[in-house]
Amino acid sequence: MKKTFRVVAGVLCFLLVAVNAWTLDFSKLSNQEMFELRHEAKGFSPEDREAYEHEWINRLNAMSDEERDPYLKQEKEERKEEIEKDKPIIQGRGYEKNAGNVIFGGK
Repeated sequence: MKKTFRVVAGVLCFLLVAVNAWTLDFSKLSNQEMFELRHEAKGFSPEDREAYEHEWINRLNAMSDEERDPYLKQEKEERKEEIEKDKPIIQGRGYEKNAGNVIFGGK
């Protein structure tokens, strides 16, 4: 019984070490592939997410302004779209100017 327990414990320890040693290698990806992974990075393990962010920041810092601009512009546009999508639909006029009536439905 003790021998079986030791074997199982040894296998589990080996698996834990092997899983921690295996992380994604982002250095082999192109800049475009790295950029496209940014939404999926939210689902990565904490170690992989940290490795992704570190690699992406290093690449952004190494890029010239001309190389960096398309990525930053696209990300800015996506953020703006998300903000617009989350705005409530309010009847009245001049929502952006804070003029008009807000109608909450009901009587």
